[in-house]
Amino acid sequence: EEQKNHSDGEYVLGLVPPKTNIREEMFTKHDDINYNALCKGEQLVKPEKLRKSKCFYSDQNEPYYILHPIAVEEAYPDPHKILVFHNVMTMEETRALAEEALPFMKKSLIGSDKLISDTRVSQTAFIEDGVSSIVDRINRRINKITGLSGSMLLDPEGKKEEF
Repeated sequence: EEQKNHSDGEYVLGLVPPKTNIREEMFTKHDDINYNALCKGEQLVKPEKLRKSKCFYSDQNEPYYILHPIAVEEAYPDPHKILVFHNVMTMEETRALAEEALPFMKKSLIGSDKLISDTRVSQTAFIEDGVSSIVDRINRRINKITGLSGSMLLDPEGKKEEF
């Protein structure tokens, strides 16, 4: 963590708030600063802390994954552990999902006002459960791997998944 100056005053680059279940306490006033620094390629986490991260195979307590274990990368250690699951989808599934999503693609909206950006060129598609067999199959797999139910992964405005 490195002390920096910013128009909002001094802050600590990479400062992570304490773990909590209270949503208002999960974010600090410096999250945007850290996000922008990360996007510029600045190192937010001390190398010593990242050296403790590891990669491993896991069955996630699911019988299927005993024979086909999941490659897991610990991208950030406790207390705010971030895990990256590798090779969750095949290339065939990726192509099929992209093809299926193409008709639903819309320009991404930004900010709380949900405006279309003149400079941002990303697109997003929301495909509801039950509309696509490939989306349903991938959702079931993600639910098994993460241990989360689909209801925990939903957009607050409705039953939608974002891919």
